[in-house]
Order: sequence, then structure tokens, then C-alpha cells
Amino acid sequence: MLEQHLRFLQKRSIRFWVSILISISLMLTLGVSIYSGYKSMKQTLINNSLNMNYFYAQKLAHDTEEFFRVSKQTLQLYSEELTILSKSASGGLDKNQIKHELEELFRSTNAFNSVAYIDQDGVVQGTYPDSLNIIGQKLTSKPTLISLKVRKAYISEPYIAGTGNYLVLMTVPVWGKNGEYIGFLDGTVYLEEENALKTLLNKQFFSDESYVYVVDSNGRLIYHPNSKRIGKDVTENVVVQNVLKGKSGKQRANNTEGVNMLAGYAYVSSSKWGIVSQTPTKMALSPLSPFIKNMIYYVLPFFLIIILMSLLFTQYIIKPLKQLADYSVRLSSGDIDGPMPMIYAWYFEAKILQTTIKQVVSSLQKRINYLTLKAHTDPLTGIPNRRTLDTFLEDWMSTKTPFSMLIADLDHFKQVNDTYGHDKGDEVLKFIVNVIREELRTEDVCGRYGGEEFMVLLPNANKKIAFSVAERIRTKIAQSISPIGKPITVSIGISSFPEDGDQTLLLFKKADEAMYKAKQNGRNQTVCT
Repeated sequence: MLEQHLRFLQKRSIRFWVSILISISLMLTLGVSIYSGYKSMKQTLINNSLNMNYFYAQKLAHDTEEFFRVSKQTLQLYSEELTILSKSASGGLDKNQIKHELEELFRSTNAFNSVAYIDQDGVVQGTYPDSLNIIGQKLTSKPTLISLKVRKAYISEPYIAGTGNYLVLMTVPVWGKNGEYIGFLDGTVYLEEENALKTLLNKQFFSDESYVYVVDSNGRLIYHPNSKRIGKDVTENVVVQNVLKGKSGKQRANNTEGVNMLAGYAYVSSSKWGIVSQTPTKMALSPLSPFIKNMIYYVLPFFLIIILMSLLFTQYIIKPLKQLADYSVRLSSGDIDGPMPMIYAWYFEAKILQTTIKQVVSSLQKRINYLTLKAHTDPLTGIPNRRTLDTFLEDWMSTKTPFSMLIADLDHFKQVNDTYGHDKGDEVLKFIVNVIREELRTEDVCGRYGGEEFMVLLPNANKKIAFSVAERIRTKIAQSISPIGKPITVSIGISSFPEDGDQTLLLFKKADEAMYKAKQNGRNQTVCT
């Protein structure tokens, strides 16, 4: 049997063995390339999904904080109106005056589903709308008692009121003409009905199966796309456990239903809520299959050509064939960046095989380079994305290179999108990038950090230089006609390394806080830490 097997092998021509050798080598090369591309693409998709969910959760947390801040200010304004009325009234507040102020308050904002005025004894003196039918009743709910006790602005934990509504109560105190406490003004946000908060959370940033949910400080769902889940305890979810500790971040984990998710989460300090934006891992990785198919589609023709050409080889091409086989083995180990060895291909077939292998490797290198560039570049503006900016920051901080960080955020950009559409909004973002680039040095870096937020890194630049650059950028933008036919403005915050900290997140936080201070001061400003 062994002798027969050996005789069979000995009858095979060198053309047969050459074909087998080339086929095996190239299949290994193809397999390793596809596998490495698959692994790289998979990790990129996971990281992109985690980052997008994290940034979106952060944005919603900021918008929620802003909702509570504005709502509190609105209540405070009407509280002051009631105080003024109490000073001019000889016998206390008139019920018609109370009703009028409550109606004005309710119509001035879409934040509340109902508003009420409760006196210092906890008795309801007025409500809007009138359909609540609780005027004259003494309220004994825990949030009411807390409001009467603390006598300051207060946001309650979500609870079920006597009316049967699942709600959050916001209150501000009302003072009498001699400065005495006479009660409080409240606004209720029904978590299961339409209002500004629900509208804010209902905005879907993603077009896939991603969704957002919100938990209170006890780990109960207070917002979820599936309204039947509201009120459920989800503290067994590790993401919820982290956000309830006051943390913000991103994580891959199974949800309470056992589905693997890529989640970003952020903490809302004013209400002690946690906001989670998550995408099913299976959905995030759905582009992998087309990617592998495209790789095979482009590489397979070259592979077939090489197999066919191997049939034409003879014993006179053993040496160049051996060299090519050795190179193929090197490629199969993952080393596709090294130069191809010098091969004396003195006949046509060897030359074609040599050229084809070069084309295959070049095609794979271009594909990998393209994917790498795509993973590090913002697709809309063509400038570095968050990943690339982080690389610059890590490099400069590790080499102790001093630099300044500018965070520039477009003022009222949502109005641009709402008024002119997202296409015009995209043109505005590109316009901003062009203006910023014109004011930068060759070594400076401009990248897109978020939706309408840009980061500029100025190596070897102190705050004085950074402020000058920021002002040039801000002024030029404010004085230029944008794609919407009129100027727009930006608010800029500045921090510097090493004086403002030696950690990336700390530097960003300080620059971001400075930028928000610029917005609070009236926008179209530059503020240093």
C-alpha cells in the first residue's frame, strides 16, 4: 500500500506540485488577510458604536440637566410674581390671581403637565388645568411634605401621585410680603404622558435598533421605548449599577433580557438619574458580512489567475517558484508590509505570477489603509475624529509637550438644522472647518469632537497664544457669510497642558466648562480656564 502511494506521488508532474504549492500558499494568505481584516473591522465597529452611544448619552444628560435648569427658572419667575402679588394684597393672595398666574405659567412652557400653588399648610390653593379637582385638599404625599420642610427648590424622586399619574414634582418656595414662607409653586412632569422631557428623550439619534432608557436613583425605569417596562427594577444590569454610582462611560454587557448590548451611559447630577443609550451588538456588527464578501470578491479573481498560471510552470522555474512560495508563507504569517524579495523571473509565466501577487498584496494594503483612515477620520468634514485627537493628546502628554486645547461649539446650531435642514447644517460644519484651518499653523490639529463641537490642539502654545488664535477664529466666523446666507457664531473654551492638569479628561472637562461659561455669558465668546 505504501509503495503504491509512493508510486502515485512520483507520477505527479512538477506542474501538479507547483499548482498545489501556490494554491495552498495563496489560500493561507487569503485566509489570514480576511481574518485579520475581519478582526480589525469587528473591533472598529464595536468601538465606534460604544463611542457613539457614549457621546449620545452624554448629550442627553446635558440636555436633561438643561431641562431641569430652565424649568426651575420658569417656576422661580412665577414664584416671584406671586410674591409681588402677596405684597400688594391686604388679605392674602386672591384665588383669581393665583389661577391667572398658574394659567400663565402653564401656557409659557411645555415642560409641565400640570402646575399648582400649595400654601404653607399643604392645602392646594390653585391648579391648572382645573380638571385635577384637588383645590382645597391637604396634600400629605412625601414630596409635598419634603417641599414644605426644606423651603427651597426641590426635585422629587419619581412617584405615583394620588391622581394615579407616575410623575416627578418640581417645587420652588413662595414668600410673603414680610419675607415669611407662605407655600410653594409646583410643576409636575408626567413620565407616561407627552411633555418637553419625553420629547427630548424620544429623539432618535440612530436609525438602527438602538434605543435610550432612563433610570432613577433607585434603579427603576422611568423612561423606556416600551412604556410597559416603566417602573421596573433593572439594578441587576451592570451598566445601571455603574451609572447609579455617578459614573459616565461605555461598556459591552448583557441587558436584563440577556441581549448583548454596546452601551454608553451618563449621570444626571441634578435629578440623580442615569441615561443609557445602547445598540444590540448583533446590529452593530451587521456590516461585517458585506465587508468579508467584498474582500473575497476583489481577491478571488487574482487567486484564480494564479492557479491557472501554475499549470504552465516547468522544472526550469523551480527556483523562482520556491522564492514566491517562501514569500507567500511570509504573507500567511501576517507580514504584508515587508518588501517583496528580488526574484529573477526570466520567463513570462513567472513574471505574471510575481506581478499578480504584488497586486493582491497592494489591494489588501490599500483596503486596510482605507479602513484605518476611515476609522480615524470624520466622514463628513474629512478632519480627524475623536480617536485621532486622543492619539495626539496621548503622544504630546507622554513626551511632556506643552499645548493648549480649544473646544469650539456652534451657537444655536439646532436652529440651523431645524430651519434650513440637515444638508445645510452639514455645509455649515464644513464651512466652520475651512475657517478654522485657515487660522492654524501647519503643526496645529483640528478635529471634530462631537455633532457641532470641534477641538483644536495647539502644540507649544500657551493660553495667551491660544486665546489670540481662538479670537481670530471666532471673529472670522462671526464676520463671514455662512452657507445659510448669514453669519453664525461659536463659543470657545480653552485649557492648557500642563498647568490645567495632566489627564486628557481633566483638560477636556476644563475646556468644556469654559466653553459652556462662554455660552452662559451670551455666546460668541472665548473663555479661558
